[in-house]
Amino acid sequence: MKSPALPALISELKFIVHGHGEGQWYAIKTPDKRFLRVGRREYFVASCLDAVRTADEIASRVHEIDSGITLTEQEVVTVVGGLTRMGLISSPDNKPSAAAVSKYSFNPIYMKIPLVDGKLLERAGAWLAPLVCLPAAILIGLLWVVAAMGVLANWDWFASATGKLFVSDSWMWWGLAWLVLKTAHELGHAVTAVRVGSPIRSAGISLIFMAP
Repeated sequence: MKSPALPALISELKFIVHGHGEGQWYAIKTPDKRFLRVGRREYFVASCLDAVRTADEIASRVHEIDSGITLTEQEVVTVVGGLTRMGLISSPDNKPSAAAVSKYSFNPIYMKIPLVDGKLLERAGAWLAPLVCLPAAILIGLLWVVAAMGVLANWDWFASATGKLFVSDSWMWWGLAWLVLKTAHELGHAVTAVRVGSPIRSAGISLIFMAP
């Protein structure tokens, strides 16, 4: 008895190949502007999904494309299951399958409290993703060097000015500054994740041993 054909991918997906040295990875941009990163075998399996081939036929086709990849029928089904959870597989009504992601989990050792939806962060990060590049890294490095030289050249002034900052009356401004800098820092993680094709589920607060 022939195995049933595996479902196809949703339409309008864009695959982007990234390379660094001898390594390669693949990013998928979805119609709702999510960026997902997949490995080599996941990419080849996804490229063979046409709602006609069975798992065994896909395994054979992937091996023809890359002789270094040998998959069993069950491994192909497992990969397709992962793609389904990402929302990349079409359902019978031609709509993406919903990703099964838990919004909240209770664990006294480590908890995550989501506050911002990942799709919103991916859309925001997509605007700044081009900044994650070698020229930007060089520019940031130069700014660090210039800033360090400026501090060393005016060390006495810097030390006296710093002493005026850590006073009890400025706790509100310190809190506001910390919040702004922390938000910018975490947004940087989101931008980098979008740039390399990693999905963002959510953003919020993590509690380790009940401490934020």
